[in-house]
Amino acid sequence: MSLMFRIAIFAIMISWNHAGHTQPRLTAEIEQMIAPLVEQLNQYENIRTVAVADFTDHSYQESPLGKQLAEEVQTAIVTTANKKFILIDRSQLKVLMQEAKLDGKGVLDPTMTPRLGRIQGIDLLLGGVMNFTATSIRLNVQGVHLETSGLMAAKVGMITLTPSLKELQQPTNERADNVVASAKKTKSDKLKSTPITSFVKEHLKVEALDCQMVNQQLECRFRVISENQDAHLSIYTTRSEVTPFGKEALPIRPSRIQLGQRGSDNRMTQVVHSNKPISLKVLVSSLPPPEPDYVTVTLSCYTTKLGIFSMKFNRLPISP
Repeated sequence: MSLMFRIAIFAIMISWNHAGHTQPRLTAEIEQMIAPLVEQLNQYENIRTVAVADFTDHSYQESPLGKQLAEEVQTAIVTTANKKFILIDRSQLKVLMQEAKLDGKGVLDPTMTPRLGRIQGIDLLLGGVMNFTATSIRLNVQGVHLETSGLMAAKVGMITLTPSLKELQQPTNERADNVVASAKKTKSDKLKSTPITSFVKEHLKVEALDCQMVNQQLECRFRVISENQDAHLSIYTTRSEVTPFGKEALPIRPSRIQLGQRGSDNRMTQVVHSNKPISLKVLVSSLPPPEPDYVTVTLSCYTTKLGIFSMKFNRLPISP
């Protein structure tokens, strides 16, 4: 085996290992940070409703990374069993802020804090400020009581700055050109395929496009659409199943789930923006012989509005 070939194989292994563990590592770091914050909030009887705003950098500039970390924090709070307050969905917070005529500037900006009392129906707003080193994010999350503008809770945590997170670090206004280029690319991709079947639950629609064998693994493609509102969607690889159609066929756990440009072998979480379809891929590394003609795919899912639910797609044909 040549030296260059061995180097190439090693690079592929490193890349695969990183992609598969980025999401679980981020989830664990966020959950470790949020647990004591929830305990702080539980001490206040007057805090009945809480919402999570977009996080910003130290100059209170928004970025896709700030939105992503805020979504992760919201998911961690939702899955915390002992919380004594109601968590308001982030899409509803956006509506309330628009009604209060507040812009998207960071809620921890001193010029913004006195105006937060305009927001109706929320007792406490969680905001966050990110500071960066070469390898990590220092995330300072603070809870502001909207009636008094007082600081009720705070927690600082360290998040590993992985390459996938670093790509989201650029401020929103500096990414405009990249977004336009990405949109042009999306128009020409395969998401235009006619769906085989669809799953619909309120505003969420998932269309099954096709299943085929790619490099000796099964790849099933879907299209996810959230109609007229953002959806914070989590899909649990460990609780999902792919069942080959045949006699005495047993369910198989997917080896990987990819939502948009990110993937995980544990839990995949992504914001599905209003009326903007994103791709979903379910991968199975190996199927028992003989190779089936059909599979049934069952996905274990969660959103803050819909709660926990399953999506089932029966008898999806495998293209030759």
